[in-house]
Amino acid sequence: MSFPPSALLQLDQVSVTYEGRTQPVVRDISFALPSGDIACLLGPSGCGKTTVLRAIAGFAAVTHGRIHIAGIEVASAQIQVPTERRQVGMVFQDYALFPHLNVAANVGFGLHSLPASERLARVTEMLHLVGLEALAKRSIHELSGGQQQRVALARALAPRPQLLLLDEPFSNLDVALRERLATEVRDLIKTTGTTAVMVTHDQHEAFAMADHIAVMADHRIQQWGTPLDTYHEPINRLVADFLGEGAWISAQILEGQRIACELGNFSLPQAAQDKAGSAIELLIRPDDILHDDDSPTRAHVVAKTFRGANFLYTLALPSGKTVFSLVPSHHDHPLGSDIGIRLDLNHLVHFEV
Repeated sequence: MSFPPSALLQLDQVSVTYEGRTQPVVRDISFALPSGDIACLLGPSGCGKTTVLRAIAGFAAVTHGRIHIAGIEVASAQIQVPTERRQVGMVFQDYALFPHLNVAANVGFGLHSLPASERLARVTEMLHLVGLEALAKRSIHELSGGQQQRVALARALAPRPQLLLLDEPFSNLDVALRERLATEVRDLIKTTGTTAVMVTHDQHEAFAMADHIAVMADHRIQQWGTPLDTYHEPINRLVADFLGEGAWISAQILEGQRIACELGNFSLPQAAQDKAGSAIELLIRPDDILHDDDSPTRAHVVAKTFRGANFLYTLALPSGKTVFSLVPSHHDHPLGSDIGIRLDLNHLVHFEV
């Protein structure tokens, strides 16, 4: 497999099999990450995403394939460059901060090879970057979860690694804080120009952080692409089901590359090669269904969830099939009522039955 010269990290057909197991934990993992970009390995628990991160870091041995960092082969079945020689920084799930050291000492922990004056300057620079200058002398136990996360990030970035690895870095934080911190962390990483790989099971974190997403399932990468492409153009049902909320409804391909379903008839994308008469399933996401009082198409409100600016309505179609719709919250319809809806498919996602 050939990789672009701009790629700082390259994985070529990487498989990992743990001792005592016959089947690989991950198999045939390939991607190239350009310098300065952020990738997210996204998938459910047990899909192998953390194993990929451990292989990149040097904590798990590669049994097949190769890993290159900055053009240097660091892992294969024959080569295992030690972690400390790979120039990678790591932010662990539990942050792994030293409770007996204050904030500044934690950030400077990996800088002992520098002269004292340079070490102090680098620690000061990093604390300024993460907005914790005023907390330099604080004990770790005095910090909030978000502050501890920033200390861990500053410590990982302080030695100027070629590659930053983040293992579920927001999992210990409350849901309301995660997406905001994901955006902050992305900005910090971009400010330093560091290339990064993050593992997460949360698609919202991945969308907030990533330039590239590797959607993983069944121990493989199912799709590699931008957040927009993986969401709107999923390559298979596994990816489509994992990303976003949605419902599948039955449809049929008509002559002239049209689709017929109980919500109406629609044109297929020009690139589609579906044969007339084929039975398909159409993915309808909440943002595809618009509330429209003037529409002749009606749906029955069977459930609703208040989300502040929107309600997420669960709607029963005449067939009994349920779909979802995001509706502005000033349209507060009671359960059991019928509302008008229309379909607005800017990105038509469908697969043959």
